[in-house]
Amino acid sequence: MKISGTALPLFLLLLLLVASFALISNAADEDTKIQVEAVPGGREKCCLSYTSKPVPCHRLKSYFYVDGRCSLSAIIFVTRKDIKICANPWEPWVQECQRKLPSLDS
Repeated sequence: MKISGTALPLFLLLLLLVASFALISNAADEDTKIQVEAVPGGREKCCLSYTSKPVPCHRLKSYFYVDGRCSLSAIIFVTRKDIKICANPWEPWVQECQRKLPSLDS
């Protein structure tokens, strides 16, 4: 099978576009994942920001509060896929999910 001189570069360009689309799709979910900084001697890490969109409670399995030494008060939810998500404890959706889920703080 002979490939023309332009077919290979076009194939590589198509492959690059598909890979770029996959990266963009993953980036759309990145803001829901935890952004943390280490706390010396702390049990957990601190959140640097909150998720910008609510997460349905059925996608979560538990939660815990961030260490008291953190500058940002936050709840960290653990999803069913073990992804940690920082959330604002004052948001109504966060409080609703807290009532429905077991806390890891006990």
